[in-house]
Amino acid sequence: MARLSSIRRLAPEARELIATLRNNGQTIEQIRERLGQIGVSVSRSALGRYVRRLDAARPESIGEQLARVHNDLQEIKALLRGRDGNPGDEAV
Repeated sequence: MARLSSIRRLAPEARELIATLRNNGQTIEQIRERLGQIGVSVSRSALGRYVRRLDAARPESIGEQLARVHNDLQEIKALLRGRDGNPGDEAV
């Protein structure tokens, strides 16, 4: 069985702080700096791995969903234009 990462061994409050800071858009370096201010020392690589998992588990925001749908629509319009030379439906 794999051992717990150094981040997973931190107090739950410290992990919650990491998640809150990340959700507020803080970088790994900014999170490390804040943790250092409260006496918590973690390696950049361990924090990076932990943040990568947090980011992967975070659901898309409404803005991200809209941007993805907009990009999908643009691709569909381009495909339709290429298929028959029609400029496509401008309402889409």
